[in-house]
Amino acid sequence: MEENQLVQQQTTSDGGESQIISGGSNGGGSPASAEVSGGSADQPVAKSYSEEDVSRLVAGIMATNEETTRLAVEDALKKAKMSAEELAEHEQTQKGKALDEKEKDLARRELSIDTAKLLADQSLPVGILELVLADDKDGTEKRIAAFKAVFDKAVQDEVVKRIAGKTPPIGNAAASTVAQGGFLQAVLENQAQRR
Repeated sequence: MEENQLVQQQTTSDGGESQIISGGSNGGGSPASAEVSGGSADQPVAKSYSEEDVSRLVAGIMATNEETTRLAVEDALKKAKMSAEELAEHEQTQKGKALDEKEKDLARRELSIDTAKLLADQSLPVGILELVLADDKDGTEKRIAAFKAVFDKAVQDEVVKRIAGKTPPIGNAAASTVAQGGFLQAVLENQAQRR
């Protein structure tokens, strides 16, 4: 029988993880099923992985590391071929790109905050923030205005629909006469019994 190594990953109550590699056989060489033991917050939760699962995980990490390494080597080779002036210009360009990314991220965050305030001021749900967020403040305001018009119309239509509803029927004359006659009959019978 083929023997598979199992990696057991435990999540402890403090959020840390530990892995235990142990040898074991699971029958016919098929992947072992993940075993999860339920318990209180003080007891760790354990998962078991077959050798095939671990191989897939390691291959994915290796591929990512190889790509990162390849890019780093290519960049180092480019830098090695550059003169001092070209290298300084390249580094300045890289710093400029990184700064531009940070500025875009900061502007996006500020726009998100402003948009959330604008939505709250207009009594619109803040959950639609991602739907109305544009690249700039003007575009965002246009999207909010368009959404608000559609939203208000939908709310108004639903209110009208619910208010209109179904008109309650006015009593049926024949049924009302029978009911009155039945009541009158019961009163007459009651008086007859008393006499």
